[in-house]
Amino acid sequence: MGKSDTRLTFTQNFISGGIAGVFSRTFTSPLDVVKILAQVGTADTKQGFLKSFSNIYQKEGLKAFWKGNGVACVRLFPYNAVQFATFHWLKNALADANGKLGALSAAFSGAMGGVFAAVSTYPLDMIKTRLTIQKEHGGAKLYDGIADALVKVARQEGVGALYKGLLTTVIGVIPFAGGTFMAYEILNPIWGKENL
Repeated sequence: MGKSDTRLTFTQNFISGGIAGVFSRTFTSPLDVVKILAQVGTADTKQGFLKSFSNIYQKEGLKAFWKGNGVACVRLFPYNAVQFATFHWLKNALADANGKLGALSAAFSGAMGGVFAAVSTYPLDMIKTRLTIQKEHGGAKLYDGIADALVKVARQEGVGALYKGLLTTVIGVIPFAGGTFMAYEILNPIWGKENL
């Protein structure tokens, strides 16, 4: 093991990553709601991107743009926390004697952080999607929150239903998280920033 990055402890990385995820998710929630409703093909999104915002607002009010945000934040805090903490831990384990992390080691560390985060929080991601689109099924509310949705899906469809789409997510997160952290580690010295 090489020189360790001691700027932040494992716990500080965990908490910082979690807070960053909650903030960014809440800020971008309206875009995510419109995206999900467009993917499902709702009537509110058939007139285009900008008109979707107006249609959703007129139909459900401002609150509609944060549908599923609670569960998304409940998921994103541990997701980002696990991702950043895992990356930091692997970075310290794989760094050379000078504390530097090569491109492939950075990609591996980032990818593993992303995989651990995705697997550990996936049921909440699936529930977020269900909560976001639930009124699109004939206008009826199917779930009364996060816990109700988790229990109903597990009882009605089996526990495995909470992991529908996990493999696709893991396949996508490997290059995404790996590439993100690799680029970060490569660009830090280029910008003249100390890597430790």
